[in-house]
Amino acid sequence: MRFPILSALLCIPVLCAAKVPSIPSLAGKKVAVLGFGLEKSIVREGDAADQGPGLVQKASSYYEAHQKATDTVYARFLAAFPSLFEGMDILPIDSTIKLAGFQTATACVPKKILGREIFGCPMLSPTGGLNAVGLTQAEKNVDAFAKSLGLDYYFLFVNKAGYFMSTGGGVNGLTAGAAKMRLETTVYLVQPGKGSVWSTSLREESETSKAMVGDLYSQDNFVLAGEAFTKFVPKLRERLAPAPAAAP
Repeated sequence: MRFPILSALLCIPVLCAAKVPSIPSLAGKKVAVLGFGLEKSIVREGDAADQGPGLVQKASSYYEAHQKATDTVYARFLAAFPSLFEGMDILPIDSTIKLAGFQTATACVPKKILGREIFGCPMLSPTGGLNAVGLTQAEKNVDAFAKSLGLDYYFLFVNKAGYFMSTGGGVNGLTAGAAKMRLETTVYLVQPGKGSVWSTSLREESETSKAMVGDLYSQDNFVLAGEAFTKFVPKLRERLAPAPAAAP
């Protein structure tokens, strides 16, 4: 009689990982990926979010390394696209971005007063690719566009990157070692008019380590977030696959 009790104790939430819910069946459904973006704040894990460029800094220069990271992660996504969505009736990415009304429906437009941005866009969009779209923006603007295409569902990819010291130590208050990039990607499946009906998140670190001394970590290393995306592609493919049919 002790074994059932022991099993129950071992499976309390703290000790057992929650089961990832299965994605709804997309058999016979028309779907598309309508959003892909990387959050602008890329800082050391545990630090406060980056507040962005100052008044005299150009956003394009400030976010140059962030943009390269966005484009790199997106390139890894495009390379994995055929395997991720195998068997689905999904619109090709190159066709999606050329659709009439796509830019209007998915582009984030920052709010400005007297030429100064007071409410900006939290994510960067890949150069020449899909636009970054969050859930709130999707419900306001993208749903109607998706319905006009006859889509049953659409996917949104929201990525967040940061770095952490993976190996190293400290002497006299100075820490030094090697750091890696870490990427967290959340995928939302949205049903027009009903919001997100399924989501999943994956987190991985880059294969490559780069030097870090104190708080100093070169922004040139931000592109290593692409390695992290490639590492969790097989697991993401499993989560996007339909659940096996129950035995009769």
